[in-house]
This record gives sequence, C-alpha cells and structure tokens, in this order.
Amino acid sequence: MVNFDGYDVGRGLIGGLIIGISSTLTLLLYGNLTGLSGFLGTTLMLRVKSGLFWKVTYLSGLLSSILIAILIFGSRTRKFGDELVELYDAESESPNALVMLIGGFLVGVGTRLGNGCTSGHGVCGLPRLSYRSITAVAIFFSIALVTANTINLTGLIEVSALEKFRESMERNPTVLGSGMALLFMILVGVVSVFIEMIMAKFTDINFILLHHVLKYLLGLLFGIGLTVSGMTRPSKVRNFLVFDKNWDITLFMVLASSVGFNLLAFNLILRKRKKGPVIANEFQVGCRTEKPDIKLVSGACIFGLGWGMATFCPGPAMIAAVVTSAGLYSIIFMITGMYVFELCSFLWEKLVANDKSDSQSEEVESKEHRGSFKDSTDF
Repeated sequence: MVNFDGYDVGRGLIGGLIIGISSTLTLLLYGNLTGLSGFLGTTLMLRVKSGLFWKVTYLSGLLSSILIAILIFGSRTRKFGDELVELYDAESESPNALVMLIGGFLVGVGTRLGNGCTSGHGVCGLPRLSYRSITAVAIFFSIALVTANTINLTGLIEVSALEKFRESMERNPTVLGSGMALLFMILVGVVSVFIEMIMAKFTDINFILLHHVLKYLLGLLFGIGLTVSGMTRPSKVRNFLVFDKNWDITLFMVLASSVGFNLLAFNLILRKRKKGPVIANEFQVGCRTEKPDIKLVSGACIFGLGWGMATFCPGPAMIAAVVTSAGLYSIIFMITGMYVFELCSFLWEKLVANDKSDSQSEEVESKEHRGSFKDSTDF
C-alpha cells in the first residue's frame, strides 16, 4: 500500500522545486554546485582557500530556515484546515539511538570518501548527467534501501540506557528560544563577513557584504526547501526506504521536482553562459564524463549504509540539530566521522610520502654504490 497523501506529495514537490531554485541560483551566480557535506567539510577543516567564510554564511542561512518556520508556526505542529503540518519529528519518531549514532558516523565517513551526498550527487550531479554522480546515487540508494528494510525486519534491540539519555535531552524549542537562536545564526554570518573584510584589508566592502547576503539567502532558501518538503524529518525518509503498508512517496517527489528543475536549468546555464557565472570568474562543476573510481564507490557504499541506519544526511541533520536531540547527536557523529576520515587520510598520505622518500633514498644510495664500485675497478 502506498501512502499517497496529496498534501504531503504537494509539499514534497514544492519543497523540491525550492531546493532546485536555490541550487540553480548558486550555479548561475557563483558557478558552484550545492554540496552540503562539502560545505560542512570545508567549515570543519577551516579551509580558507576553499571558500570558508562564504560557506559559513551559507550554512548559517541553512540553519536559520527551521527557526524562522518555528517563529511563524509558533510550535512544532500547526493545523491548516484538516491537515496537521509537522516541521520536525518528535523524539519518539526518531530511529533507535545506537543505530542512529553508528549511522551518523558512517554518513560522515562516506560523504568525505565519496565526495558528496544526496545534495551534491543527487540534486546537482544527476541533472548534469555526471557519470560519477549517477553511479554514487545508484549505489547509496540501493544500499540504503537494503539496510533500512533489514533493520525494519529484524527489529534491532533498543539500548535502554541510550534511549533514556536521549529522552532526557528532548528539546521543545519555544518562540523566544528560536528567535534568540536565529539572532545567533545571523551573528555567525556577520562575524564571517567581518573576518573576510579584515583579511581583504577592508577593500571591496560593498562587494563582500553583497556576496555574504546573497549566500545567506541562498542557504536560507535551500533550508526552506528541505523543511517544507519534510526532508528534515527522518521518519519521512525512513518511510520511503522501508517497503511496508506505510510506504511514503514524498522523498521521490522531492528528488523528481528538484532534479527535474535542475536538469533544465543547469544545462541551459552551462550552455548559454559562455562567459561564466554572473559574479564569479568560472564554473566549478568538474568533468561530467569523469569515470567513477574505487574511492567513490567505497564512499557511496558507506554513505548508503549509514543513511539507511540514521535516515539523516548532512543537510537535514544540520537543520534538525537546531531543534531535536536526534538531529544533534546525528550531526555530532557525522562530524566525528568526517574528522576520523581526514585524520586517516592525513596519516596515509604521510605514510605514502615516507615510503616514497625511503625508496628514493635507497635508489640514490644504490647508484652511488654502483658508481664507487666502477671507480675502484678503473684503477
């Protein structure tokens, strides 16, 4: 049986369209693809040359979306006629705590290894018909479906200590609290602007201000799309991944709407804008025909496993973290997974570099030894 609720389907289509518009404007203005896990990764690693400051501003706009919705609604739910609209899940609707935490960690590792998630590979990669994104989406969707249905059928045991701890941390954001949090998000963006101005020695102030205002609004628009569509609610994602009597088609509608819009808009922009994006110098979209490699495939597998467990990916988890403990714990473990991956990558690169250095030293010593032997026989 398909839960084909016309209201939810409509929200999914509208939310997906808003997501598509936001990602299209980001491409048109700045030439960037909207990869939320990449934006988060740049922020966590403090990579200034990769656009740290504007990505901080973008993410502050993204997180502001749920707070503005609460200010408008006045609570987690609100009735519109006969329809009850939920902004985010109650804690009782969240996944098993242990499964959620392990899943969050795997999502963090998978997004870094596979270089993307549902936004980068799905919303922005599929419309460009990118070989790598098509492969990644096919893999992580398949694995997420198998994982979620396996968990549903086996009924994993609840870990009471973790569940009680999570329930004790349940939050019910108030209008006042949401307003204060919104001001904090705006303050984060303002600080980001100020730091970039200092680094630019207070030149091009008007351009920097406009740049950050646009980035904040683009992030806010993307977040509104996720909130309206219901993708900040893991129960909606889980009900799509699990095939049972409550199967929910909403996630498919969100993808169909966003990818369909971007399929037209992205290709139109990339073909017509020969001079590049409106503000930036060039499009940074990569090669559409670049072939998948073992790193991408491995990352997609790990991400799919984690997504099927946690039913959160980075963008929705960041938004949900503002208002729910489930979202907060998920994003903490995603961040942990990202840091663990970066640490392992750094150690691996050091090991490879040392091996190369040792082999080069041995080669030099061998040549010197052969040279000295030749010199001694010449006498």
